[in-house]
Amino acid sequence: MNSKTDIRVFDEDNNEHVYSEEGLLGEGGQGAVYRTKDGDVALKIDNGNEEFQSFKKRIEQIIYKPLPSSDFIAPLTLLKEKKGYVMKLLDSFKPLLSLTPSGVNPNKILKQDIPFFLKEMYETNQTWACKITHYQNSGGLRIRLFILKRIACILSSLHLRGMAYCDLSPNNIFIGEGDMPLIKFIDADNIEYHSRIKSGIYTPNYEIPEIDMGANNSMYSDIYAFGILAFYLLSMVYPFIESEDDWDSDNSEAKKIWEGEWIDSDSFCGECKDGLRGALSTEPLKELFSATFEDGKLTPHKRPIMPLWINKIESALNDTLKCPACTMSYYDSYFEMCPYCQAPKPQRVIVETERARFVRELDSKLEVPLSLIEATKLSEDGQEIVFSLEKDKDNIILKKQYNSINNKGVESEYKRPISEFNNMEIKVDENIVKLRVEQ
Repeated sequence: MNSKTDIRVFDEDNNEHVYSEEGLLGEGGQGAVYRTKDGDVALKIDNGNEEFQSFKKRIEQIIYKPLPSSDFIAPLTLLKEKKGYVMKLLDSFKPLLSLTPSGVNPNKILKQDIPFFLKEMYETNQTWACKITHYQNSGGLRIRLFILKRIACILSSLHLRGMAYCDLSPNNIFIGEGDMPLIKFIDADNIEYHSRIKSGIYTPNYEIPEIDMGANNSMYSDIYAFGILAFYLLSMVYPFIESEDDWDSDNSEAKKIWEGEWIDSDSFCGECKDGLRGALSTEPLKELFSATFEDGKLTPHKRPIMPLWINKIESALNDTLKCPACTMSYYDSYFEMCPYCQAPKPQRVIVETERARFVRELDSKLEVPLSLIEATKLSEDGQEIVFSLEKDKDNIILKKQYNSINNKGVESEYKRPISEFNNMEIKVDENIVKLRVEQ
């Protein structure tokens, strides 16, 4: 049965599409994406001031741009009488917004759903107890770092092609399922070559200083928006706090959000105790956040480019441990025990090379990435693996995934007592990989 709120539109191939406001999937700086009744496609409806013919020409050009096809959901066909287009629906995907505090409804989280380490907080600050519960239930720190690394790789690949995304926000990014989800960018209609960008847009809360001052989008505006997204996703608070004097103000001189101080700067004179900041989430990346929100705030070329973000995020990701007691993940290098529930660290494997360090709990199969030896390949959805390790009672099974492991006796599957893996050295090409197990 059709709803009274159904909206019917036709595309240029005369296919009918029916959508409603209830089917809103995400909303960015210039439009919104809706689920249709068809089930396998979605519609992007533009709400900007661009003229219809200009919009149509721009979308037609995007269809033929050399985008990384596996990372972007590009337009399929234009709508006839409405500024918008048809795109493939990411049926098994969800908007990244669902991992942020904006995706939390405290009224839907019952007291019995609050984990044991947040019971006391729930009595004094119910809202934040619910937000942290959501943080835990949606994969915690580790999955957020993985997602940010993939986003950074996709943006870097786009920038290397001489293009900018122009409207980065969690509304325009969709994620798949699992601990290492696929990432897809929607809203591709704003992507443009640097030399041809004439737009100055952003999504609310992702304000770009130079765009507010009249400049156009650029690679550097992408970087600034990524900094906001990374800080918000990891810590659950925005990097800047608006002055209460500016709230609900009609004063045209009211400050923009970005004009405030970055809340984790050494000079911040306010007080903000909300969120999971510092060593709980953002400390390993503080140098990059500082460069973005301080030196790079008004000087775009001082913002750290995406390969620098990739390297730092990957190092942070490789340092995460998952607590077996409360399931929250945290940085092994920063804590002697779980900072959330004070449980001791789990039995874990530490793998080190001259280039990097990797730590994981030894409670299931773990995969040691090739990035410990060489730089991440930006175009890959996953990552190459040197070897995997799996605990089997009092033994560890090492399985070769990379042909250049040169140790004698280490065949495709190598099973030995845990004690034999302490201070073990594995030679990969000309690199020495040191491995040990700690309790």
